[in-house]
Amino acid sequence: NGQHDKALSLYDRLIMDRVKPDVFTFNILISSYCRNSNFGSAVELFKEMRAKGCEPNVVSFNTLIKGFIRDRKFEDGVNMAYEMIELGCHISSVTCEILVNGLCKAGMTVKACELLIDFARKKALPAGFDCLDLIERLCSESNVVGALEWMEEIWKAGTAPSLIACSTLVECLRKAGNLEEALRLVDKMLKED
Repeated sequence: NGQHDKALSLYDRLIMDRVKPDVFTFNILISSYCRNSNFGSAVELFKEMRAKGCEPNVVSFNTLIKGFIRDRKFEDGVNMAYEMIELGCHISSVTCEILVNGLCKAGMTVKACELLIDFARKKALPAGFDCLDLIERLCSESNVVGALEWMEEIWKAGTAPSLIACSTLVECLRKAGNLEEALRLVDKMLKED
């Protein structure tokens, strides 16, 4: 790709001129490597970035997490998210969506549930993340009870699920004939509000 080659050439020139690249420069190059199916080079550049004292931001991490998930290296993607937490880089809703969607598409819905519960316990689950995709996935897999148990765990961890996620689960419970649990969930939602 011509644009990728130009970006690399500019980066090489910055290094030769002893200009320190910033996080935005690195992010552009990492993203370019990923778009050009050169994920190994993206990971190496990420390591070089850190070695040069340039701290990655949420975009840096999300780009690599997405690459790991696309390459079906789920454990590496999850570990990258935990590295974000350790470095004090806040996980975003986008980070969660990448991980949840990737894990669920690979048939690892339970792993996605466990991951979000752990993020909530670590107070790392972003407030804006609505968990709707996960609730819908669990319900579509006829695991309404699992969805309810997962939501209870999220609440216990101190994170209130979004109104739309709760409403979706109430509807799934109703359709499954579990009216008692649906009403209990509505009651809990009203008390939380």
